[in-house]
Amino acid sequence: VTATINDATYTGFATETLTISKATATVTINDLSQTFDGSQKSVSVTTNPVGLSFDLTYDGGTALPTDAGSYAVVATIYEMNYTGSMSSTLVVSKASQIIIFDAIVNARQADADFTLSATGGDSGNPIIFSSSNPAIASLSGNTVTIGDFGTATITAAQAGNSNYNAAVSVMQ
Repeated sequence: VTATINDATYTGFATETLTISKATATVTINDLSQTFDGSQKSVSVTTNPVGLSFDLTYDGGTALPTDAGSYAVVATIYEMNYTGSMSSTLVVSKASQIIIFDAIVNARQADADFTLSATGGDSGNPIIFSSSNPAIASLSGNTVTIGDFGTATITAAQAGNSNYNAAVSVMQ
């Protein structure tokens, strides 16, 4: 920028540099806590002023996460007149799974072996059956053999994995 004085009493000029900086915008990242369901997970971003363009990364890339875990999220404004960014963490929690354990009828010592039936969650892990007293009710996989007189509790359990919590065990 150059300024010149044109006055009968004064003369002179000056030259200076005028710097126009970008204005600072506020960036807010929302929806940072989600639960695994097999679909891609994305966060939402708001800016102030409203409607500014931004880049969004998850762990440094643009691919949306699917699996349970923690992901570093960075939103960066890309506008000619604004600057701003925010970093946070998206947490995708493991999903729950439920065991549906078909009812067991009371058995007697002379009864034939019988088969247990249960369905579990989506972890892909098998339902594991156990007996509180194998002398009374012994198990081989999902087949029960009655032994001595008494009472035994059969428990159905299913382990979790990287995306699913272990199912709550069901006892009968």
